[in-house]
Amino acid sequence: MKIFTLSFGIKGFHLAVFLVGFAILFSGCATNKYSSKVEGESVALKVKEDANLIKYATMQPQNTPELASESKSRGMVDIIGKVASVAANGVISLVDKEKNKYSASYQNSIGQCYFYDQISESSALDPTGMQFAGFTFLRRVTDNLGKTDTAVYAKFRVDENNAYEIINNSMFKLKLDELKVNYAKAKIMAKKWYQPFSWGMVSEYPTLNMDFEITFTSSYVTREGVICDDVPLGKFYLTLRNIPLDKTDPAHDKFYANVKNDTIIGRSFLVPRSFGYYYDSKRQIKPSYGQGMYNIVVKVNESSRPNFVQKMLFDNSIGILEQAGASIPQSGKSSKTKAK
Repeated sequence: MKIFTLSFGIKGFHLAVFLVGFAILFSGCATNKYSSKVEGESVALKVKEDANLIKYATMQPQNTPELASESKSRGMVDIIGKVASVAANGVISLVDKEKNKYSASYQNSIGQCYFYDQISESSALDPTGMQFAGFTFLRRVTDNLGKTDTAVYAKFRVDENNAYEIINNSMFKLKLDELKVNYAKAKIMAKKWYQPFSWGMVSEYPTLNMDFEITFTSSYVTREGVICDDVPLGKFYLTLRNIPLDKTDPAHDKFYANVKNDTIIGRSFLVPRSFGYYYDSKRQIKPSYGQGMYNIVVKVNESSRPNFVQKMLFDNSIGILEQAGASIPQSGKSSKTKAK
């Protein structure tokens, strides 16, 4: 009886070890070769400058109607470059940062850049000499062969299709000019033959969700001597879903061919020139406005799970983003932004 019990105990122990090992093997999650790339990680931003961004020579003069003739010209497009208002949805989809297992975040910033290539005697928002044309975002990692490779490359540029919007309203928008995503920092599940549970949960080709949050800030001094330090000027959001990582994916080429059509939500005011003085040719000190110092902060959130997203509202607390949900107050009426 004791021999039987001892024999059964040993077999039971071996069976338990086998079951535990089996459970660990099949409960684990294999990582896709395109994911979890963090070794040798570096993130960089580079600003592109072009003093001829606004081509004044090609623009037609604008006529501002006088008060007496305003009623006569109403309904007629007599101001060249007039821009129609566009309503934008104030709710955007961002990757949920709380799902740390299958998401990752990283960011970088660049500062002490000059928005204009010259000082001005006119005003703090004089657009003359605007040289900021866009910027590139680059994340690099070490690949399986130990070589440095590009993980993410994104090129953004100022939307100069309507220069009147820039000089009339003192604000600009951004466009996505180019995008390359080769590796993800977030973990992506891989389909393995020895993990049956992964067969129905993992698609044949790996994809990635990626969100860009771009913030412009500036520090300046007003003519009245008020110091404004690191003031937000605007924000942009770019949400990209189901980015193909495998170049053999049938959807790969089509996605990148259409990626420029993705809308970058948001806008930014022009960088205010800081009030100061300059030393003129007559050796006199005269008032002027500087070249507009600014900073850019880019935050990137990645997620490999399409259901790991949440609905978030624009942050309108500083009154910069008035994208949607708020209408222009009319005579005798007022509008309030409701937060849900």
